[in-house]
Amino acid sequence: MAIKIAGRKSLLVWALLIVSSASQADTVYYKCVVDGRTAFQDAPCAAGASTKQVISGSRAGPGPDSASGDEGGTTLERERAALDRIQTERRMQEIDRLLDEKELGIKQLDRQTEQRLNDLQARINKAYEEPNGASSASSLAQEMRVVAASHGSRTRALRDEIAVLKEERAQLAQ
Repeated sequence: MAIKIAGRKSLLVWALLIVSSASQADTVYYKCVVDGRTAFQDAPCAAGASTKQVISGSRAGPGPDSASGDEGGTTLERERAALDRIQTERRMQEIDRLLDEKELGIKQLDRQTEQRLNDLQARINKAYEEPNGASSASSLAQEMRVVAASHGSRTRALRDEIAVLKEERAQLAQ
């Protein structure tokens, strides 16, 4: 929930920046990519960053472009389009972060489950060395089945969440 609130605050800051800078002659937004991370800013990209896209628009109010029916639209339309692109890019970044978290979660779950199963197997082996250890080994084997089943259902749930996120990201990328 805190992430969504922070996102809304960021959106509000962007909206206020766009509205407050309406009296400036020109504003340029740079889309910079550094180490696979995308950032939008009003200053040129730093050295080592690649500029993927530059969004610019007149801030002096409606001009010849809006009167001529030019494809650029009014200043407000261009600002809204730029804001929409920024919001989309931010959501895509959030989805990428969530995907990484979920993949990491699966790897951690795999490691924990493997360790738990190995511990149970070692206990089963030890139980067979003891007199009347077969019943103990049988209950440990049942516990192993429960651990494996739990792992499978938790992993499936994470993979389903990943599939939903990937689908959303693909739709945003279009």
